[in-house]
Amino acid sequence: MKRKKEFDRAIIFLALIVLIVSVTVAVVHVQVRSNVVSEIVKSGAEITLLVVVEDQGAPLFTQVFLYNPVTRRGAFFDVPGDVGSILGSLNRVDRIDAVYREAGVDVYRRTIERLLGIDVPFHMVATVDGIGQLVDLSEGVRLFLDAGIIPDDGEPQLRLPAGNVMLDGHNAATYLLRYADAAGEGGRVSRNQYFLQSLFERLGERSGYLNHNRVAGYVMSAVDTNLDRRAFSRLLEEFAVLDTEQLVYRRVQGNYRRVETDGHLQELLFPHFEGQWLRQTVRQVRDSLASETDAFEDNAAISLEILNGTPINGLARRTRDLLEGYGFNVVRIGNAETSDVEYTLIVDRLGNARYAERVAGILQGQRVYTDTSDIESVDAFVTVILGKDFDGTVVRP
Repeated sequence: MKRKKEFDRAIIFLALIVLIVSVTVAVVHVQVRSNVVSEIVKSGAEITLLVVVEDQGAPLFTQVFLYNPVTRRGAFFDVPGDVGSILGSLNRVDRIDAVYREAGVDVYRRTIERLLGIDVPFHMVATVDGIGQLVDLSEGVRLFLDAGIIPDDGEPQLRLPAGNVMLDGHNAATYLLRYADAAGEGGRVSRNQYFLQSLFERLGERSGYLNHNRVAGYVMSAVDTNLDRRAFSRLLEEFAVLDTEQLVYRRVQGNYRRVETDGHLQELLFPHFEGQWLRQTVRQVRDSLASETDAFEDNAAISLEILNGTPINGLARRTRDLLEGYGFNVVRIGNAETSDVEYTLIVDRLGNARYAERVAGILQGQRVYTDTSDIESVDAFVTVILGKDFDGTVVRP
């Protein structure tokens, strides 16, 4: 009996040693394991994050955030829920956000990877209430509202004033559900991207507080992400150094077509040239974010006029869509004086050839000229006169 008790005590003692060693190893592992965001930042590689704001189980909006930690520049790509695609995971043609509802965020992320032609390894999903929780934990988010909200249901607590405001979580939710959606499609995209810019900026400013041990758990409960707590905390630290003044905003553009899905017709947005233009735009933006040679200048500051010098109907309109996809501000399209223009011309109207050369670089045009004869009345910095050598995407040699 005595030997049995001694044997039992020895077993218990050994078990305690094993337990202590296991806990110690686990603690050390947590302390020294690699942080995926820190490793990416250290290597200078790009961070790509799918951001989904969800309402009632479906994406309210979807953005892909690109961030270069070397230049500290970032970009948002808006992916509308009604983008049409052949959805292999669902075995049908349908809206892209149907993948999210039926197959989950991981399959949705991989579908968007194929659409944009890039890897999107990380995701961050938050409901509208979750966004409100993040805003409250950050003690508000600053926004400029160009017009107030006057709800048609007569609820005064939902009224938001115009001008510079600091929104709490409740009013941030109101912004997402009511204010952004009231601006029309183009305005909605701009307002949602502006909101994310402001939110990321605020999360960065408050990252020290948000990453505190007593707070970080509440932060993580507000989002669904495949980043662990340490990696997400590191991401918030990168938001603190993100150059929000030079953020780039892009959106998926294309043509709407009626498609029958599950026995009913719906209007779906199909990217131009089966997504070729979109993927070109993504590559151009990534190159711009990585460039350290010059300060980044957003194409939105460059106004364009596009004139069709060919007999092909609609060519100016399609080229407008192409160049707007690259972020240019197309102020006018029309027909040239003749429909027999042989070679595409890119005309600098301001005496600032670098604007015209940027357009030429995208269209692969070689004929760039300067004409400042109407400089006093010009409203377009660059005029593009499309010739027979333009195939709809680039100028053929």
